[in-house]
Amino acid sequence: MSEAAAPAPWLGHCHFVTTSGVPAQGLVAVYCTDAEGFRTALDAAAPLQGLTVKGTDKLIPADQLQPGDFGEWDPGSLAESVGAARPVAFGELTASDGEGTGDDALLELQDFGEIEPLSMMMDEDPPPTVPKALKAALFGPMHPPSDAEVARHGSAAKVPAARTFAILDAAKVPMMQLYLEQSGLPHRCLYKGEALERFGDVAPWVVELEEEATFTRRLFSRSKLPADLWDKAPGMLLRGRAELEDVWKHFRKFTKVGTHDGKSLFLRFWEPSVLRALPHILVAENAARFFPDWAQLIWVDPAEGRAGGIRRV
Repeated sequence: MSEAAAPAPWLGHCHFVTTSGVPAQGLVAVYCTDAEGFRTALDAAAPLQGLTVKGTDKLIPADQLQPGDFGEWDPGSLAESVGAARPVAFGELTASDGEGTGDDALLELQDFGEIEPLSMMMDEDPPPTVPKALKAALFGPMHPPSDAEVARHGSAAKVPAARTFAILDAAKVPMMQLYLEQSGLPHRCLYKGEALERFGDVAPWVVELEEEATFTRRLFSRSKLPADLWDKAPGMLLRGRAELEDVWKHFRKFTKVGTHDGKSLFLRFWEPSVLRALPHILVAENAARFFPDWAQLIWVDPAEGRAGGIRRV
């Protein structure tokens, strides 16, 4: 009589549907003996994550993995995280179109490449107010409105014109409120009421940017002047078909998020590192809630000298 196989880590690229019907996909590791054991454990664990399993298109014992088996996914640490005490581990889930492969993602990620800050030494006349690599994304034409956008507004003619906004962290810029007031640009704190009174000087603010405004140039300028904000990495940018009020209403909902144990945490989504990570860590349902279909969100990382965009497709 042959011995039963010993449990070991297996990895699968799995497809799910959330409780709201949004497709998602990602890697799952299971401590099991065979493919049947993987599927049984996955079917039991997925509902606890608010997921329904729709299928697994690749299933491999971790000790048989070959480079590139899961494309850009990194299965190593996930496989190491499972064992007798923790038999199932879910990796980062991303939104997908539900077609099984996830090739047509719900989010489009763009890399704008290397970004150079503006400086006082530039000899262009008139001096630029945004880096060249960002000008088209910030002040150029947008992708056409989706059918859903048109339906919400009643007709294509009623869809708002594209505008440019920034969500900026006053905690990183001590005089942010003063700079915003002096700019003459429309702006509003994402906090309101008592929270605004108590924490307005360290809170996130949304401001509508104009291409020729001095404040816009200051955002992208590097110098020893405190009003030049490039090195402070003060927040995120977005280009959207919306009014300031629409941007404020949408993003103020995400300054706090709930945890599985009922606690609330502040979410600093405007931070470049956080915004870049969200497409890879949000379950599809939450990605669809956070990333609006009327805007492209833009991150700028001064430390790396790079920028990129994220939008719903």
